[in-house]
Amino acid sequence: WDSDNFLPPNGVCPQPKSFNIWGRPVQISYEPLCVFMEKVRFAVLLGFIIMSAFIVFGSLRKG
Repeated sequence: WDSDNFLPPNGVCPQPKSFNIWGRPVQISYEPLCVFMEKVRFAVLLGFIIMSAFIVFGSLRKG
């Protein structure tokens, strides 16, 4: 048996975005957003599982 790794816990943060403003190079890093998303990942997944259960069981009850 081999898992398909549906929701892998280790993602890759994108490269920083680089652009020029008034001739000066500016770089915006995604690192703070990636760190935040790693911390709230479990809560987001749990919230969507609960919402999905409400939708499924709500439709069965009215059914």
